[in-house]
Amino acid sequence: MQIQEGDGWRLQVDPERRPYSALLGGSDWAVELDAGELGALRQAIRTLLAQRDQLLAILMAEEELDLELDLSLPGLGREISSEGSLFVSLSGSLEQWSLRFVLTPADGSRAAEGAWSAAASQALAAALASLGDALDEAS
Repeated sequence: MQIQEGDGWRLQVDPERRPYSALLGGSDWAVELDAGELGALRQAIRTLLAQRDQLLAILMAEEELDLELDLSLPGLGREISSEGSLFVSLSGSLEQWSLRFVLTPADGSRAAEGAWSAAASQALAAALASLGDALDEAS
């Protein structure tokens, strides 16, 4: 089990726990995610950060950005094999940005929405990146 947390965020991952192997939280909320949902969130944040990095040379420091990504989620490991969606956004300046997500599983099991402050978003993004391939191999 891995537990990482800081001011305004929490990430707990236990690959042995099924079906929800991760707990993701903010200042006043938390939600359990399955391995597919956590993997999709990690990939979405990685993609948005790569897009942000591409804008570093183009935008001035005081300019604002709003990047969004909408992903389809297969019904991994569920009896109903339909798709849901995950929306993730990165908003703010090049240096100070915040993250927000909306999870909408198609099978109706549960949905979630959450957001983090700029400081918490950057720390959470680093924590998700640090999970590395070990999590991918366990899912």
